[in-house]
Amino acid sequence: MPRPSSPRPKPPPEPICRRTPKAEFDAFLECGILAHGFLRLRCGDCGHDKRVAFSCKRRGFCPSCGARRMAQTAAYLVDHLIPHVPVRQWVLIWVMRLPIPLRLLLAAQPKLVTPVLQVVHRVLTRFLLEQAGLKADETDSGAVTLIQPSFECRARPPT
Repeated sequence: MPRPSSPRPKPPPEPICRRTPKAEFDAFLECGILAHGFLRLRCGDCGHDKRVAFSCKRRGFCPSCGARRMAQTAAYLVDHLIPHVPVRQWVLIWVMRLPIPLRLLLAAQPKLVTPVLQVVHRVLTRFLLEQAGLKADETDSGAVTLIQPSFECRARPPT
């Protein structure tokens, strides 16, 4: 009689985040330093050389790369996305404000972030319309959501 095969052990869960704080910090330490890589530019007319150090292109820890990315995103929004009409800007920051079970659910299932944000947008729009004394058919509303991932890594729940 053949022995039943033992079940294969499940592989350890993969972390949700791709970068660790250490990797982010190490990249910051090398950002903008010529010894870690650069691009050499030469003027075709006068022959003047200039070396431009590579940047880390991270947004979590490096202030210069984060500021550059923020400025580029703002310019894109103003030039290409937001129509040239009066705009009311609201900045909503959820820094560890969501209940922990909801945070864990959204981290494990990123596809659920959009529906959650749509509910938040509907509630905020309704509140602002009531405060302004307007009806939904008298105005338009929209939202731009920029999600800053945190360094908080949790293992994915087994599937």
